Amino acid sequence: MTYSTEYLGSLLQEIPELNPYDTPEKEIAAVKLGAKALACFDATLSGAADDCESLVGLCAGHDLLLTVSSPSGRDANIGACQMFVYRNEESWRLPALGALRSISRHGHKWSEALEALESNLLGYSEEQTAEWLRHFSKYNVGWAGTTVYLIMPRAQRENLRRFGDRCIDPSRPQEITLFCGQVGTAVTTDSVELLNRDLAIGRLAIGGAAFKGVLGEFLHEDQILVRRDLDEDVSIVLNQGICSRIEFLENDIWK
Repeated sequence: MTYSTEYLGSLLQEIPELNPYDTPEKEIAAVKLGAKALACFDATLSGAADDCESLVGLCAGHDLLLTVSSPSGRDANIGACQMFVYRNEESWRLPALGALRSISRHGHKWSEALEALESNLLGYSEEQTAEWLRHFSKYNVGWAGTTVYLIMPRAQRENLRRFGDRCIDPSRPQEITLFCGQVGTAVTTDSVELLNRDLAIGRLAIGGAAFKGVLGEFLHEDQILVRRDLDEDVSIVLNQGICSRIEFLENDIWK
């Protein structure tokens, strides 16, 4: 059984954004009022000057500080940076954020607890943090890798159950396809309606080396997804990079 790229693409949907402050003006207004300790905005080095000029205008006359972070690690490679707006008494949060984020740059795995701590340092309330963690878990498997998807006949799904849903059986990889959509897309619980009842779909997290080794890279922005039909050798490489249990979409729930 083969699955066309068009069919796999139809299973992917855009992940809705979750941001209580949907404009910079609203977030900076919350900082001005003391309702939020820190406002953080993503930027690129090439566009940082224009973005800074815009934020300076919003901060003017309100005793707010603006800091542009120095990119490091992967961010340095892609020219990304972040801009922070805050009151002087909250300036301690920036070195605390830097220390926290350095954990992942030194080979330690990110976790839900670290994500919650980062959210706290960014000034989100406990309720907003809890809502974000639920939102993330709805569209991702854990924090240690990239979420990817497996589609297979239901007979193969039962075979994976024999292995505790922890790995692919390299001796029986037939008719299993691994795929992943662009950033910001996911297979959602609504996708179950598009599934043939004889098929099963699972999701798992894999590390960066395994992702590149099995799926390769996106070649252009318009590429909907990357995919790989599994065989014995590919299954072995995939198994070595699995960072989570394999969850399956059953009765509109990932479990």
